[in-house]
Amino acid sequence: MLLSKSEFEKNLKNKNLRLAFIGMSNVGKSFRARQLVNKKKFLKKSIDKEISRKLKIKNEKEMAKWLGHPWEPQFETNQKKYLDAENTLTKNMNFPKNNNFVLDTTGSVIYLESETLKFLKENFLIIYLKVPSNLRKNLINLFFNKPKPLIWGNIFKKKPEKSYNESIRECYPKLLNFREKKYETLADITLEVDMKDSLILENFWEDIKKFLIK
Repeated sequence: MLLSKSEFEKNLKNKNLRLAFIGMSNVGKSFRARQLVNKKKFLKKSIDKEISRKLKIKNEKEMAKWLGHPWEPQFETNQKKYLDAENTLTKNMNFPKNNNFVLDTTGSVIYLESETLKFLKENFLIIYLKVPSNLRKNLINLFFNKPKPLIWGNIFKKKPEKSYNESIRECYPKLLNFREKKYETLADITLEVDMKDSLILENFWEDIKKFLIK
């Protein structure tokens, strides 16, 4: 739902502005959402946390263990359970009244049903936080140093001559390429990020406005 600058400001003033951040894990979606809560009085919904509650899994570490890796026997079944929960929670969410609202999506939002994605497009200004190519290595290292739950779809393929760990490192950049195209298609605005938590919110806010319709 790409807005004009006047619509953006009007919705913000009337407490009817709805933003959704999309992108890979570790790009700063949750950080930016928290900034909007703390500094601009937005209300926030974290789909990650909602999924954990629905599946009765305590935290991100336990979720990663529950989901597992693509070669583990529980992965296919639990990947489907995760996406089913995410799809249900996303398409059935209730918007707060008289409050600006930010949705902190999961990295797997692009795998949701077409009707759910349509719902997001019609109700949110969707902002894709994209890691520039020169920082991709940092993102990859961050994932392997501190793994998070990750939906792979059909991207992971093990080569006979490689170990599982070698194969997953080889497939991760392919996953980034696949998702990048999907995120860009879903998004109204694409903003490159430098993954530094010290970035000032107002600079980020002004960057969003640059992409609004005049």
